[in-house]
Amino acid sequence: MIGLPGSGKTHIGNLLSRSLSWNFIDMDQHIEKHSKNSISDIFNKFGESYFRKIEFETLQRLISLEKTIISTGGGCVISDKNKSIIKNSGITIWLKAEPETLYNRLHNQNKENTRPLLGKNVTLDKIIDLSEKRNIHYSIADMTITTDNKTTKDLNNEIIELLRSNYIEQ
Repeated sequence: MIGLPGSGKTHIGNLLSRSLSWNFIDMDQHIEKHSKNSISDIFNKFGESYFRKIEFETLQRLISLEKTIISTGGGCVISDKNKSIIKNSGITIWLKAEPETLYNRLHNQNKENTRPLLGKNVTLDKIIDLSEKRNIHYSIADMTITTDNKTTKDLNNEIIELLRSNYIEQ
């Protein structure tokens, strides 16, 4: 699963994995657990390029897992190496939402420092800018699911229906 911060990758991925009886891994949480640092701390202490190196290594290890839904970090697809791995290693789902939707979700989460590239104060302008920079990268997806004005149950059902009709043998 790929998409901007706040698109629902972790939440929907978790729900989807339960519905399909598959495993679920959130890459950012996986990196935090294994590095014993938050993503923000890694960015602050070592810089973005160091984080992207860890992200690449983590993706390489996780991508071969079968019946596993992987929620990538929002910026995972900005690397051509990562895009190639993602594109050639399974079904890629882009969870897409309008910047206003993302702003409302992220603003309401009230989590400080968890989104290093958006900063402590998430603004609509920052989200619009990030969206403009990254949407071209997300276009590698096999499926694009818009998440605006949909319940998580509806999104889960929509994705399962598309997967079963196009990709998964029942």
